[in-house]
Parts: sequence; C-alpha cells; structure tokens
Amino acid sequence: QISAGGALIRQYFMDGYYPTGAPEPVNAFTPTGALLKAMLLNSGVDMTGETGYPNDLEGWGRMLLDDAVHFAGEDRTLLVADIRNDSAESLNTSDVHEMEFEVVASGPKLKVTLVYTDVPAAPSAAYVPVNDLDLEVESPSGLIYKGNVFAGGLSVTGGSADVLNNVEQVHLDAPETGVWTLRVLGTAVNEETQGFAAVITGAVSKPAPDTCPADL
Repeated sequence: QISAGGALIRQYFMDGYYPTGAPEPVNAFTPTGALLKAMLLNSGVDMTGETGYPNDLEGWGRMLLDDAVHFAGEDRTLLVADIRNDSAESLNTSDVHEMEFEVVASGPKLKVTLVYTDVPAAPSAAYVPVNDLDLEVESPSGLIYKGNVFAGGLSVTGGSADVLNNVEQVHLDAPETGVWTLRVLGTAVNEETQGFAAVITGAVSKPAPDTCPADL
C-alpha cells in the first residue's frame, strides 16, 4: 500500500499537478526520494486505539494521501521545496534555508514535514547519523516550533532540536493566519552538502510579493 502511494505521488508531480492541482505539463518535474517520503509522512494521521502520537507503534500514523496532495478546487493546499544535494541551495554547516508561506485560514490543520537523505555512516558505526538538519517553523506572532517537539499529538514551543532523526514534523491545529517562516538549519553537515525536501499542507499559499508604489 505504501509503495503504491509513493508511485501515485511520483505520478502527481511528473504529470504537473503541482502547484495548481490540475495537470499542466509545463510544471512537471521528477521528485527526489526525499520528497516522496516527505509527502507520504505528511499524509499520516493518528490511528485510533493507539495512545500517544507519534509513537514507536504507529509512527506517523495511517497514510491518507488526500491529506497531502492538492487538487484544483480544494481548500487544503500544498507547498513543497525539493532541494537536491548538488543544488546551489543545498546546505553546509550553519547555512539556513528560509521559506515564507501564508496561512489564509485557521480551519485546516497545518502540517510541515522535513526529510533529508543522510550520507551513509561508516560500517559498524556506533552512532549512525552523519549530517544533521533541523526544522523550525515561526508563527506570525514570533512563536518558534521545533521539529518533533510534541505534546498530546501537537507541536509545542520550547524543547530541543532533534539530533537523531532525518524526519522532522510540526503539526498545529487552528494555526494563526498570516505569514509564517519555515527554516531548515544546517546544524552539522559533516560530509558533502545536504539537500532536503520540505512539505507544507493546510490553507497555505505563497505570500503576495511586496508592491512598490512605482509599479502601480
């Protein structure tokens, strides 16, 4: 089932459904494995009968692809970034990638997912992470939500950055409307440069560009 979901998401991007929700060949691109994984994880929902979310028994929950992909006419929308390792936007240590987005309605849940494909560790290494990227999401009022800091299944402020996992998420019910900022932090890139994929779902859009009076 998960493999079939990944195949459908790959077709979604390669048929040009992103970002408009309708198939437009001019928008078609081949997604990275990190983006496919981020979309699948972003679609996860809490499973009934399992206490605590996320947890070791259900992970990020049950896959509901309709919660991640966007089609024309739907209120729930989708924004993605897909940065390959050889891209000029890939990260070194201390680099920060920022992406602003606007929450236009607080009804749909806001979910942000970061995934990166880490460099393989040395054989028999006691500690297998090599590169460490971290997720931060800042609200319009300046609240900072770190990836994988949860209480009761929702993100909370405070806590510490996740130094172990190459998947980080932020989940918020009734998010503030206004312009938010997603940050991917190059906390420790010890080998090569590190690409990543980020997925944002909710009632979201790219902010309108600032207008200069001379343009009017």
